[in-house]
Amino acid sequence: MEENLGVNIDYCLQEGTLLPALNAGPDDRPLSFTARLGIHNDYTPAIAATQHEIAELLGKKDDEIKLNPNFEETFGKLKAASQVKGNSIRDDWQSNLGSFTLKYFEALAYQMKYQKVGEDELIQEGFLEVVDKLEMTFRVVDKLEYDSYCEVVVKEGVLYLQSTAASWGTNVDYVASKLIDQL
Repeated sequence: MEENLGVNIDYCLQEGTLLPALNAGPDDRPLSFTARLGIHNDYTPAIAATQHEIAELLGKKDDEIKLNPNFEETFGKLKAASQVKGNSIRDDWQSNLGSFTLKYFEALAYQMKYQKVGEDELIQEGFLEVVDKLEMTFRVVDKLEYDSYCEVVVKEGVLYLQSTAASWGTNVDYVASKLIDQL
């Protein structure tokens, strides 16, 4: 309405209004604006410290270790699961994509330290022998192999931190609690 032009214009820039509008806008990128913002704010500034910690535990340089957040595939799986009627996916999954993925990698670093990967030569050798590609990848799978919320699995030299869409973000700290079992 013409008589209301300029009234309460600050409301259009509130997060609850602006982010849905940005997500709904035309964009050929595979991630929503909200997901990219979460990655930018939460994951990107902090992942280097976690990568350094893991590299140090393995006696490697930071750039020798690859942490693959697998954002696009994770986003696709979570989006598909969130569109299923009666799903149990968190409403805020897009904004937490970066922070939760970071938490999975931080949990890996914590469990590696707790399980003495950096202190015990045999454990470290076993890790490096099994995870010979020095790549750790997060992924969402349809079904877990060994646990109920999240788990660590090694396949073809890559260590996978994985959860189902329904349990994504739940009990993150335990993702690598059975790391030694995989070695």
